Parts: sequence; structure tokens; C-alpha cells
Amino acid sequence: MPLHFAGIDVSKAHLDLCVLPSKQTAHVPNTPAGHQKIRQLLQALAPNPGDVRIVLESTGGYEFSTALAMEEAGFEVAIIKPERARSFARATGQLAKTDEIDAAVLASFCQVIPLTIVPLPSEEIRHFRELLDRREQLVEMRTMESNRRQATTQKQALKSIDKHIEWIDREIGGIEKEDGTGNVSYDPDNHEKMVRIRQAKIDGIEVPDLEVHGDPGELLVIGWGSTYGSIRAAVELARSRGYKVAQAHLRHLNPLPKNTEAVLKSFKTVICPEMNLGQLATVLRAKTLVDVQTVSKVKGKAFTVAEIFAAIQAKQ
Repeated sequence: MPLHFAGIDVSKAHLDLCVLPSKQTAHVPNTPAGHQKIRQLLQALAPNPGDVRIVLESTGGYEFSTALAMEEAGFEVAIIKPERARSFARATGQLAKTDEIDAAVLASFCQVIPLTIVPLPSEEIRHFRELLDRREQLVEMRTMESNRRQATTQKQALKSIDKHIEWIDREIGGIEKEDGTGNVSYDPDNHEKMVRIRQAKIDGIEVPDLEVHGDPGELLVIGWGSTYGSIRAAVELARSRGYKVAQAHLRHLNPLPKNTEAVLKSFKTVICPEMNLGQLATVLRAKTLVDVQTVSKVKGKAFTVAEIFAAIQAKQ
């Protein structure tokens, strides 16, 4: 159980620290040297790093290097959304706002509110998150340029926009990890190789076999997600009235359970109730070559037992 509760208010240029219950404070630059000063201050208070819990507010990435430095020192670290800190400040009557006050609010939050401490993302995960963020930025830029193009009539401006869109397309297609180094690569052969490597990793994931409940061989009702309860109840109702029917419920879609094709091919008829226009049935048909028939509902409401029971009756 932590004995010292620290709040660190983060900005691009500096950090403000408040520690409770000692009420110690510090104002340091947001640099490695500033991180070291905070670590030294906290280590002087608590030789055992497990006695210190630190809360920082998410500030668009400026907080991460600080959080990582604190975690490396062995302290418990949590990053919270700004909304939680603001709500806590309002609830405790703290309406004034300065960097020092914000640090004190975070320290008080840390002291009062139970938190689940989870490790910060690994370097590899951070690497791919940043690439994904960059890709999303580029996609947004491309949309903006495409909209500008539609409103532009001057040839020179159109040429400039087209060149920029072409550059963005290359960047979007080129954000790929280089095999062996992890660096960003724009090589098309490397791109294909990495796509195939990722697919092989997915194909190699072991998921539990698809289980079947009910009568074999005749009619299978297969579903996934929120349709489970309605399907199960409808199948049990149908069986109680003498219909030969079974249920299977998918919990993994990519990859599918390895026995999916064998299960589907062991039934004369397969129907798939889903709350869309038949996406799962389309996937199953493509993957297994079984004529999975869609029972579709797109009214924004869950299937009723009666609706699925009626679909079962129609196939008998």
C-alpha cells in the first residue's frame, strides 16, 4: 500500500510536483534532468519505490517520457484522462486553476481514488501506436485535400493539390516496419513480406474449437456476439417441440476455429441470425464453401426468441 501520493502536472516546458501527505512541491523542466530531480526527491521521501504512487494527466503525449522515467525508478504510475481530474476538482470545490494547484489536485486524487496500476506500453507497442497515429493524420490530410480539390477551379492550384495527394498516398502506403530492424520502410517488397508475416502470425493463433450444442446433422444455427441468448433459447424451444436443431456460437472470427469448416459441413442446413445484412454469413461462405443462409435483422433491436424460432421452423 503506497504511503506517498504524488501528482505531476505536465506541460511541454515544465513539470509541477506535489506530494501528499508531506505537501512537498517542486517545479522542474520537462527534461531528463527534471525527471531525475523528481526521482531524487521521491527517493529521499521513500527509499522503497513501492511506497510511492504517482498520477499524471494525459496531455497529448507530453506526459509519457515523465511517466516512463518514474516507472523505470520503480514507482507506481497511472495516467488519467483530464476529464477525471476536472470532475474530481469540481467535486472537491477546487475551482481555481494554476499548474501548482493542478499538481495538488492530482496528488489528492491519487490519495483518495482507488486506482488499478497497469504497466505502461512497451517500446514496440508505442512504436506501432505512433505509426498508426501518423497514418490517421495522413488519412485526415488526404480527405481535406480531396475536399479542397472539389472546390478549386484554378489549374495551378489543382496541380499543387494533386501533387500533395500523390505524396500523401505514398506516405500512407509506405508506413511499414522494415523486417529485421523495425525502422520505417518504403520498399514495396518489404511491405508485401511484412503483410504476409502478419497474416501468418494471425493464422498461427490457437483458438478453441467451435462447440456444438444440440442435435447433429440436420439444422445448425450459428451466431456470434449478442445473438447468443436468443439463439440458445430458440434452439432449446425448438428441440422441446421435436425439431432436430443445434447451436454453435463463434467467439473468435480471425482466425476462425480450425474445425469451423468441418462443423458446418456436417449439417444439411446452416442459418446465421445476425443484426446486419449478412457479413458473418458472407465470411463463413468464403472460408468454408458452405451455403450459410442469412437471417438478417437491422432494426436496431435484438433478436427475439420468437423470431429465431420462426426461422428454425421455416427450415424444417
